[in-house]
Amino acid sequence: MVVMRRMQAAGIDAFGGDVHVLELPAPGTPAPDEVVVSVHAAGVGNWDEIVRVGDWEVGRRPPLALGVEAAGVVIAAGDDVSSLAPGVMREVCCLGAARVAIVSTDRDWHQDRPRGPS
Repeated sequence: MVVMRRMQAAGIDAFGGDVHVLELPAPGTPAPDEVVVSVHAAGVGNWDEIVRVGDWEVGRRPPLALGVEAAGVVIAAGDDVSSLAPGVMREVCCLGAARVAIVSTDRDWHQDRPRGPS
C-alpha cells in the first residue's frame, strides 16, 4: 500500500463559502472496524448544497469535504474486517466520501460495486 500523507478534497472552509480544493491530512491506519478506500468516482447531490450553506447539521465543522457517496478500491482494512481486502472494489456512503482521494469509513457503509455501467 502506498502511504499518503496528504490528500485533496472538494469542500468548504466555512459554511456558506465557495467550494474549492482543500488540502487535508490523509486517513491513517484504519480503526479495527474501518476500511480505507481509494476513490475513483463520486456522486453529487442536492444535499451537498444543504451542507455547504450550513442548513443540515452533519456533526462536523469546516474545513469540510462534501459528498456522501463514492466508488473505489479498498487499500487498507482494519483488523476486525474479514470480508473486505485490499483490491476489492466498493461503493461507499459516508460524509466527505465523494470528493476525496481516499476515505476511511465503517465497514457497514459499503456495498459491492457493480461491474460496468449501471
